[in-house]
Amino acid sequence: MAKRKTINVDFMKAFANEQLARTDEAATKEFKMGICVMIEKILFMTDNYAGFNYIEWLNGGFERWQADGEPEGSAKHPYMYSKHGGEYARKYY
Repeated sequence: MAKRKTINVDFMKAFANEQLARTDEAATKEFKMGICVMIEKILFMTDNYAGFNYIEWLNGGFERWQADGEPEGSAKHPYMYSKHGGEYARKYY
């Protein structure tokens, strides 16, 4: 039986997003950094890159940032970056 030599890009993006959303102790910042490097390479090479957003920002961070007067610079980081993976806790589109 011949082995399959291709994989669906949407499947890989969904899998990467699942891994980047993890909050268990094994899903470290370094682990998520590797996932980001891998999925970005796949998405760029297949002309499927459509950006990303930070999970914390999507899960209420934006609203908290607005309510707190829209702080700028590094003061904005707690609203964007997760405690579980920092700037690598992302959702790719």
